[in-house]
Amino acid sequence: MLTIAWDVDDVLNDLTKQWLYYYCKKQNIKMEYKDIVSNPPHNILNMTFDEYINSLDSFRLSDKALNMLPNSKILNWFEQYGYLFNNIVITSTSAKTSQNSAFWVMKHFYKWIHSFNIVPSYRIDDNVVRTDKTKKDFLERIGNVDIFIDDNKKNIDDAKELKIKTFLVAKPWNKNGLKIEDILMELTKIGKNNK
Repeated sequence: MLTIAWDVDDVLNDLTKQWLYYYCKKQNIKMEYKDIVSNPPHNILNMTFDEYINSLDSFRLSDKALNMLPNSKILNWFEQYGYLFNNIVITSTSAKTSQNSAFWVMKHFYKWIHSFNIVPSYRIDDNVVRTDKTKKDFLERIGNVDIFIDDNKKNIDDAKELKIKTFLVAKPWNKNGLKIEDILMELTKIGKNNK
């Protein structure tokens, strides 16, 4: 059975879109999700990187983040075809918010995803031991991932170097990403051919 490693934020959910909505509402800023053409988006929003990650971490720790709905297309795909793969998660979030991310993943995807993995994002005030500094480090160490799905082009390029089949999820901040519907259609074909 093939193993898929799924990114969480902006793949299984719409974290950036949800965070942006609440941030702009609170700051009384007019900004649309489609305007986030780079990620991290701190420069677009005229904020420092530290202000951005602090705001994002605060959102991740809020009930709003815990109550985000999963991407319905992906959830429907899991209901029909999740059994065709061994599914794991590899996310890069701060260590202090990882428990909320794990809770969210297991709340919505516990039937299919049984391995939650984190590459802790650096925060100046944490003392986290980092065995892996990047998702590439993790993928190389674990060594049994066949397919990797992410919204970050750098992560995708790194996985390609490891000869892993990749899918870049289309987002305003990346180019040449695929619509999630197209990715899911391709995964279904792969899964059925490897039964």
